[in-house]
Amino acid sequence: MESHRSFALTTLLACLALTLPGAALAQEADGGEADDRIVMPYVEYRAGVSFVPNQNVKGADATGSNLWGSARMQEGYNVGGAAGVRFLEFFRAEVAVDFRQNDVEDLGVVGGNTNARGDVSLMTAMLNGYFDYDLGVGVIPFVGAGVGYGLFRFDAESPQIQVSDKDSVVAWNFMIGGTYPFSDVTDVSLGYRYLATEDLRFKSRFRTGPTTTAPRRVESEYDAHELFLALRFKF
Repeated sequence: MESHRSFALTTLLACLALTLPGAALAQEADGGEADDRIVMPYVEYRAGVSFVPNQNVKGADATGSNLWGSARMQEGYNVGGAAGVRFLEFFRAEVAVDFRQNDVEDLGVVGGNTNARGDVSLMTAMLNGYFDYDLGVGVIPFVGAGVGYGLFRFDAESPQIQVSDKDSVVAWNFMIGGTYPFSDVTDVSLGYRYLATEDLRFKSRFRTGPTTTAPRRVESEYDAHELFLALRFKF
């Protein structure tokens, strides 16, 4: 888990170090004047908070009977970055990599003690498209959507169940927000993102009294509501 987080943060910092000088040179070359090009590449860095609602969990006990329960998460964080291009004046497209993590507060499939410890995390690589329209009010609203691939990690345990596994899934997201053009080469955005994946499948162990079952499959859903602050550099 720590390796995923370290990789994501290291990649973002490295990209930031490489692209900030380029953005400064672009501004100097333009003499601080607005760039009227139709095609304009950019890089973006963002961070925010991630809220995961209660997620349904389904599994089977030692007899094969279905068990239904839920997992409850605490609010977490998200960090990410993107490389994209603006085209046709109102449209832009990007490839984005984001990482989010939430602590697990409760996890269970039957009544009783469900207090849990551990966390869940999801790293995604998405292809996103946006529509930006300047209304002339200073802040430019945007809407966007995208689809991609996610690597999900579930590492938590409660008195009822232990889960420590990962799954690769298709993911999709929808975004809405506003952008403030801070300068000719720098934009600041505040946005909301809804993210969801297909159903997840993990290996788990159910606890029945003092005993623990052999590994069994458990299924879970996943979606998240995220707020993020983004800094975009145009070239």
